Amino acid sequence: MRSLSERFQLPWLCMSDFNNFLSVQDKWGGVSYLDNICRRFQDCIADCGLIEVSLLGPFTWERGSGTAHFVMERLDMAFANARWMQMFPYFKLFNLVSATSDHNPSKLVACLIHPE
Repeated sequence: MRSLSERFQLPWLCMSDFNNFLSVQDKWGGVSYLDNICRRFQDCIADCGLIEVSLLGPFTWERGSGTAHFVMERLDMAFANARWMQMFPYFKLFNLVSATSDHNPSKLVACLIHPE
């Protein structure tokens, strides 16, 4: 990501299962996550000049529902640079629910004009 951000000055958005956390609050249950790993991910996002796109819905992955080993994590995120946010000033990132997977899909809606 750092290499891409240095090479291109275009509007861009990264949306993925990053399999990482920005904060220890992005994980509930299971083994604790280390703050320094979160900080390295935060540093990468900042170095790339990216801004987090707010997700409507906290967790995107879960395992062990109904057991003592229940874990929820927010692995899917979207980040955009300022140029992308200026190009698409009206956007929302939704956390959808999946009935067939432990991983919830995300849906990004971006508009050039205010949706009415």
